[in-house]
This record gives sequence, C-alpha cells and structure tokens, in this order.
Amino acid sequence: MKFFTPLLIVATLASPLATLAANQHGHDGAAPQKIELNAGKKWATDAPLRQAMTAIRSSVATTLPAAHAGKASKADYDALGREVTVQVA
Repeated sequence: MKFFTPLLIVATLASPLATLAANQHGHDGAAPQKIELNAGKKWATDAPLRQAMTAIRSSVATTLPAAHAGKASKADYDALGREVTVQVA
C-alpha cells in the first residue's frame, strides 16, 4: 500500500491533463477552445501549500540520487511515500 500512495498521487494529478487532451479532439465540428487560466496570470498560492510542496521537493531531492543510481531501498521509497502522504494530508 505504501508503494502505491505516490503512484496514486501522480495518477490523480495527471488524469485532468489526460481528460483535457482527450476533450481537445472533439468530433462535433466545433473549433477547439483555448484555455486561459486566471486571465493569463499565475494563480496565487498560500503559505501552507508552499510549505508542503517545499517539503515534498526536499524529500524527493534526498531520495532521487539513490533512486537514479539504483541504490534506493524499499525503506527509502517507503519514507518518501510517507512524507508525501503527510504533506498532502
């Protein structure tokens, strides 16, 4: 279960993009719509979101070198998954 938590988070975040891509390919003859978020401005974030995303980034940065080298252990991945779960909650 611990292995699937980060995978589930990634899938959840990616699914709106897949839906958007599928909807761009309509067969009803209508012109594709242009999406403009927040009138072209970046969305504002709040302090708790920035803090959680910074913690996730730090955890990933700590685990990534060992993962790329093929030396990350199950415990390393479990710890990363726990940290992501804590920050998302």
